[in-house]
Amino acid sequence: MRNIDCSLSHLSFSWPDGREILRDVSGDHRLDGVTALCGPNGCGKSTLLALIAGELRPTSGKFRLSLDEVSFAHQRQQERDMSPGLAQRERLGEIFRDDASLLLLDEPTNHLDDQALSELERRLRHRRSPAIVVSHDRDLLDRIAARTWWLEDGELVATDGGFTDAWNARRARLAGRIARRENRDAMVREATSRIQGAREAAQSAHRHRTAGGRMKDANDRDATSMAADFKFRRAQGSLGQNMARLRAELERLESRPAAAVKRDTLRDIEFPWDKSLASGRLALPAGNATAPNGTTISHQGLALDGRSRVRLHGPNGSGKTTLLAALAALDRPGVAYLPQEPAKDADLALLESLRATPSSRLGRILSLAAALGASGEALHSTAAPSPGEARKLRLASMLASPSWMLLLDEPTNHLDAASIQRLQEALERWPGAIVMATHDRRLAEAATSIEWTLRNGRLAQDAK
Repeated sequence: MRNIDCSLSHLSFSWPDGREILRDVSGDHRLDGVTALCGPNGCGKSTLLALIAGELRPTSGKFRLSLDEVSFAHQRQQERDMSPGLAQRERLGEIFRDDASLLLLDEPTNHLDDQALSELERRLRHRRSPAIVVSHDRDLLDRIAARTWWLEDGELVATDGGFTDAWNARRARLAGRIARRENRDAMVREATSRIQGAREAAQSAHRHRTAGGRMKDANDRDATSMAADFKFRRAQGSLGQNMARLRAELERLESRPAAAVKRDTLRDIEFPWDKSLASGRLALPAGNATAPNGTTISHQGLALDGRSRVRLHGPNGSGKTTLLAALAALDRPGVAYLPQEPAKDADLALLESLRATPSSRLGRILSLAAALGASGEALHSTAAPSPGEARKLRLASMLASPSWMLLLDEPTNHLDAASIQRLQEALERWPGAIVMATHDRRLAEAATSIEWTLRNGRLAQDAK
């Protein structure tokens, strides 16, 4: 296995509109085998690959590789007169012929079936030179990656292992930042309280001194005045000795940067759920469901309630989308439907609908969207959200609604590995019913308990 040295020295990159992708990144890395490149949608993974390939130049700093040969398979390629799956297999076959260069792969698993995915994994394992891979397939990254680069908020962090190891390391970093921020804030509050206490002690002594001076009896006045003067001088002395130190301590604490803390898990978010929702029922009598393309699915009747957690499984074209659309067409209250590929005007309509949503509900939607990795800018400043941002906003809107069932058709479409992990955590906590078609085995195993298999135009209902 060939090794490649990669050196980054104060590397920064920003787009002309000012959006920062990398910020003063430094480090020496040895590439051998497969390195996974992970991070949330829009963090700059494809941009970093383009920098490594020499297609972009850094805004400042330097980037150096110990070889000149780099092969880059972009995520989007010119359309060919063949199916997306066949085009992807042909493209990967071409790029794997060069075994001597550093290989950069941007979402190579898109449109690949299980056989093609196994072939991709085999080639990566046996390749002579290293590869850097961006992929939403968490299981693949866990199997093949020797290390992971995590890119987020302009920072690049390297960890050993695959996606899961990097995700756990990221969560530990965030937990540490939260603890440090909370400790700093507590120390600021304590210093402020001590300053206020010293001031109040001095003011109390001053009041006693003034009251003593107003005593009518001369003997009492002298005795009381002497005691009040003593308390006042002692408080003043204490204040004079401590105030400068306390103020210096407070200034030091407040001068420490209060790092922005992300709380992008869903542990603090409550779903709008009550027990009455669990009594919902959805049923289709025995018969056939027919897709617009003429595909017919025969079934013996479907019965779902608020505790059903079902994965629809079957090869492409077997009718999973048809069955979900048939359930959605029943148009029952409390049933939310996520189509596989909403029309572009549907995403724009969603955006306008959210902008008109009352602030109380909008706040819950945006909190859920942030937990899924979406940016509030997607709602406030863009005329047309990216497919990934639109997907997260749509999912957040569904989770924030008083639904008892979610019908999800390939919910991971357009989501990166980090967002899929967040979605999995959300669906694990979701208290209602789920019927989901997904190619992501890890998500299906975590969020569902029953598997319905579609094959040869028939639906078989079996427990996992």
